Amino acid sequence: MAARAAPGCAPAPPPPRSDGAVQPMVACARCGVHVPQSSAVSGRAGLYCCEAHRREAEGG
Repeated sequence: MAARAAPGCAPAPPPPRSDGAVQPMVACARCGVHVPQSSAVSGRAGLYCCEAHRREAEGG
């Protein structure tokens, strides 16, 4: 199943790594979409799937 970007956000992240390494997943504090922790956008109130959701949730 291909990953999808949340509405209003950047394109979906790249496909899973071919080396089989497992990446921790985190939920966006705004929409709940799960993204690899290494791709998440950090904000004052948590982690987000994209910069647009961080701005919407935190007002800046």
